[in-house]
Amino acid sequence: GEWNKVYLSVAFPTAGMRAPEEAALEIFAQLLGGDETSRLYRTFKYEKRLVDSISASSMTLERGGMLYIGATLDAANLATFWKELLANLAALRAEDFTAQEIARAKLNLEDSLFRAKETIPGLAAKFGSFLFFGYGLEGEANYLRASAQVDKAELAGVIAEVLRPGDLRAVALLPPVLG
Repeated sequence: GEWNKVYLSVAFPTAGMRAPEEAALEIFAQLLGGDETSRLYRTFKYEKRLVDSISASSMTLERGGMLYIGATLDAANLATFWKELLANLAALRAEDFTAQEIARAKLNLEDSLFRAKETIPGLAAKFGSFLFFGYGLEGEANYLRASAQVDKAELAGVIAEVLRPGDLRAVALLPPVLG
């Protein structure tokens, strides 16, 4: 059917599963656009009112992954949003995140891990994925330990490694032109 919004997706390649920076990448994605308190959501939805929605997530696959940013917005805002998003990402530093924001991101990730296990199918899926993808019986505990230890220095490394302009890939689904 017809649509009247722009659907924009931006991706940066990242390391795959079991990479040392996996936990830091998850926390960075949460800080960037994991929920309505995240940096991109606050900036582009609340303050600048350029998007209807925006989110970021980390997708780690076996041999590689991506940091994904998705946004839905009016076509009239696309040029301004794109320019400001690129400027925002280029200027982003680990020091920009407060200790409270980092603690909240860690708590949110831990909470989502535990919530996934509230049902028998969720528990089986979570346990099975840790085993299937080679994290072992202590995979969840190791992940939680790694997440708890992420600090601004590790976040700075992830930002420098992932947010490289030459690696950015983007696609936009534009609404049809109305005659």
